[in-house]
Amino acid sequence: MGDKSPNPMASKENDPATTPGPGDDALRTAEAHSHVERMESLAALAGKTGHDLNNFLMAILGNTSLAMMDLTEEDGHYRYLKQVEQTANRASDFARELLTFAGKARCAFREVDLGALIREMEMLLETTLTNKCELVYELAGDLPSIQADAAQLRIIVTNLLRNCCESMEATGGRIVIRTGRLELSGREFLYLPRSHSENDFVFLELKDCGIGMDNSQVKHMFDPFFSTKAKGRGRGLANVYGIVRAHLGNIIVESAPNAGTSVKILFPPSDRFKGASPQLFPSMA
Repeated sequence: MGDKSPNPMASKENDPATTPGPGDDALRTAEAHSHVERMESLAALAGKTGHDLNNFLMAILGNTSLAMMDLTEEDGHYRYLKQVEQTANRASDFARELLTFAGKARCAFREVDLGALIREMEMLLETTLTNKCELVYELAGDLPSIQADAAQLRIIVTNLLRNCCESMEATGGRIVIRTGRLELSGREFLYLPRSHSENDFVFLELKDCGIGMDNSQVKHMFDPFFSTKAKGRGRGLANVYGIVRAHLGNIIVESAPNAGTSVKILFPPSDRFKGASPQLFPSMA
């Protein structure tokens, strides 16, 4: 397909001396299975932790609110209860992030034209850019609609764009936002279980020419709290993972040190969304 861009990690596939053999395919499949299982375990743990934490916090917030009703703002104990309330609200935000990573974000699904959504965001995206970065749009026409929560899609785009800008902070350059259709070959390294057996997807891609990542960083980039930045919290991309999970989509990443990064978010077309549910490795058996 014309959407594939040159990548040092993938370019060797055309070299007969480095063409993967059956043993390489088996190793790659086993590695993909192991990675998805690990991410599934992390998501299950995050979901359980977020749910339990949220329940504890509701009790704390409810009782704090009741206690504050009996006090005036001038009361010496009021300000301490107010601090408890504010801290519990911040912890509640964190619990919601855990639930989002687990794919349990509350989504209002409707039919969305992905290209139209990106065009509507152009002004917002331009304000996210640093002075050194240039945004280029390559939006395919006549794409099938997808079932999605438009607000959650905007979070995906802005988080990915922010990471592109940060990776190009020193050098600047072009960031490409691309949409199109992609048919999986079965050799892609996917971050999520397949939700159906079909291979045709609508994709959103953000590609930068920044510092790139090595294989280890690529494998962990969507883990909660993982960050390649010294001051990073590592929660933006974890939220992206959870939102894609809730949309029964998938993720493909291509990157190499000093060669930029491409992140493709895959969505099933609307006609395949209903009735689909995540299944562990149905296409890899």
